[in-house]
Amino acid sequence: MKIEYLFTKSRHGKMGSRVIAWGTGKLHKELKPCSHLALKVGFMIIESTLTTGVRVLPYSQWIKDNEVIYAFQCAEDRKARDVFEETFRSSWGKKYDYWGIAFFIWRMLGFIILKRPLPRINRWQSKKRYFCVEMVERITGEKYAMTSPIQLVAKWKKQGM
Repeated sequence: MKIEYLFTKSRHGKMGSRVIAWGTGKLHKELKPCSHLALKVGFMIIESTLTTGVRVLPYSQWIKDNEVIYAFQCAEDRKARDVFEETFRSSWGKKYDYWGIAFFIWRMLGFIILKRPLPRINRWQSKKRYFCVEMVERITGEKYAMTSPIQLVAKWKKQGM
């Protein structure tokens, strides 16, 4: 079964989605802005949101609130059960990483206003909490605590995913 990485924005123009898309869109002006990343495993979505933390829900319900801007297939064939083991089961019930996202936002403001480069390490990141891009770390083996959805899109497009 192919796993998809869905890069999205809110269908309802939620303030958080608009701000994230606007701010991180400055990193790659040539790309259409997005504000969120979710995993599609079969007909289910695994994601971490500000209000829910890590959750799983049917794609048919999720798509009502989310507009898919970019979609990438996982390079490897993975069994749904394995993905659930690697991502959801180990992170289920975990809260949203508020401190980690606060550090990211603080450093993004420094980038936008003062043109300071983004650090590679998120000093306030929690290993027991997740924001959206951190949910794919177990599958890809990469660290994304200082990566916005649009940066990941740019990286994967460059790699030809």
